Amino acid sequence: MATSQVTLATPAETVLDLPALAVPGASGSIYDPIEEVDAVALFVERAASAGADVDAWGPDELAAIANIVVELDGMPLAVELAAARARSMSLHEIAHGLQERFDLLASGSRTAPERQRSLQGALTWSLDLLDDAHGVAIRRLSVFVDGFDAAGAAAVIVAPPGTVRQVLADLIDRSLVQRTRDVAGAARYRMLESLRQHGLVELADDLPTVRDRHLRHFAELGSTSLAGLRGPGQALWLARLDADYENLRTALVRSLDGGDPAAGVRLAAGLAHYWDWRGRLRDAVDWIGRLVAASEPGTAGRPRLMGWQAYLAWELGDLESARSLEDEAVAAGRSLDDPAELALILSSSVLISRSTGDLARAEAEAEEIRRLGGSAAEAWHVAWAESALATIALTNERFDEAEELARASITGYEDLGDEHAATWGRLSVAQVQLARGDLAVAERTARTALETSVRFDDDRSASWALELLAERAHRRDESERAARLLGAAHPFRESRGLTASPSKRAAVDQMGAALRERLG
Repeated sequence: MATSQVTLATPAETVLDLPALAVPGASGSIYDPIEEVDAVALFVERAASAGADVDAWGPDELAAIANIVVELDGMPLAVELAAARARSMSLHEIAHGLQERFDLLASGSRTAPERQRSLQGALTWSLDLLDDAHGVAIRRLSVFVDGFDAAGAAAVIVAPPGTVRQVLADLIDRSLVQRTRDVAGAARYRMLESLRQHGLVELADDLPTVRDRHLRHFAELGSTSLAGLRGPGQALWLARLDADYENLRTALVRSLDGGDPAAGVRLAAGLAHYWDWRGRLRDAVDWIGRLVAASEPGTAGRPRLMGWQAYLAWELGDLESARSLEDEAVAAGRSLDDPAELALILSSSVLISRSTGDLARAEAEAEEIRRLGGSAAEAWHVAWAESALATIALTNERFDEAEELARASITGYEDLGDEHAATWGRLSVAQVQLARGDLAVAERTARTALETSVRFDDDRSASWALELLAERAHRRDESERAARLLGAAHPFRESRGLTASPSKRAAVDQMGAALRERLG
């Protein structure tokens, strides 16, 4: 019997993998008793041996231990070293100390081999067994947070795709990298967190260079994401950005700390649509504001971010700031020879003008967006403008025109494969149907929109659909049902920091007041 990082590749060899200890949640069941999970049981056993009063530990302490062993990825030596601290430190102090884990987990048994006396010693010994190419690769891969794909690995390792695939396969064989799959079945990879942090330390002087490669990779990903999110592969793009969200945030931090805000602007300009879709408005406000402030006026993508700043102020109810920010963004956008960019910027102005009651200006801006859409690249903005014009026509009680425009926007979005955005047109059609008194038809339309919104995890559209269904029930004097539907809409908005848009808030508040008066 022999232990090794790699197989011996002999004919009679039988391989037994030795994975890390099981941690809470690894089985996929929430009902497994925490104290019976391998990593937790080892922690308690070693803490007792070290003299900790484990008999006094209850559910709160077990929950804290669960968090510790999960953070340590179930590595037996790391769990043992952490448990040894339980005699002199509280579990909360141990958990907090893992932020500097190599200092905390550095006092193993003096009789143990040097490599087993500290976490850092064990990891250094393990990496020293690698040849130069694999050692460089594992250290460079440590810049990724919460996993990476093969394209990202190639970007930071700086090697041809075939070479990167072989290196990753070798590192998986050595249990230094773990392979998982994303929702589309494509391969993703991750490192144990302790190994990742050790790799960052060992990168030393090369760390800024590798982080810059990481930034450039994700800036490119962000800049191409907008087209992906508006096409037939939008669900896969959404999942891809979800999977890499911590990497995207890390890249944004690097763009500011590393003195390259232009790369951050390029990333955020593409990511803004994702932030809006996912309801991550606070993240959007923070990052976009910081990048606009840090970048020069001529930076590519900056006018678009300024338009998004205005949109976010509108979404959060600050119409005065929204108008001021949008006027500045539109002025910057008009200086560009880029119809798609200007159309995107003007879309925020349409919303702001409509919410401040200036329907004539909103209509003129929406028509301008339609005129800008002279090529397939701007077709999405034409569909958006038709949806906006439908809402204006509905406000002016031009119902036939409103429905025609809303259906045209649905067709435009569907032709592009943007099923998600087509939901906005369906919600506009449902509004028209409600205004006409076609309550049964409006309910079917709103339900279809609700189903799509939930499937795409679009809280804003889901809340809008629920509010329309509540209005339908309210008009049929189904007060209790209307109240339940209106109540159901609220968590969708609150779950990610959303508020009702100014144009809808008054109507929703009025309906809620009427229902409270009726139901008592």
